[in-house]
Amino acid sequence: MVLSSRRQVPLLGYTVDFLCVERRLIVEIDGRQHDWERDYDITRTQEIERHGFTLLRFSNVQVRDDRDAVLAAIRKAVG
Repeated sequence: MVLSSRRQVPLLGYTVDFLCVERRLIVEIDGRQHDWERDYDITRTQEIERHGFTLLRFSNVQVRDDRDAVLAAIRKAVG
């Protein structure tokens, strides 16, 4: 099955990194600045998930150093 995703999509007043509409899945790739924005990210995630989306959050380091685990988590989410 091929799923399409869009990058840098406005959603609920936020801009999400990657959105797969078919699965209502959002993937966020976070840089260092998110260490300082933790409370904002928690609130943002909760609001997005209240609207029926699943949000997966990965750090830049995870994507760079453990890409297989990131891809496995995404595959599991799309089921």
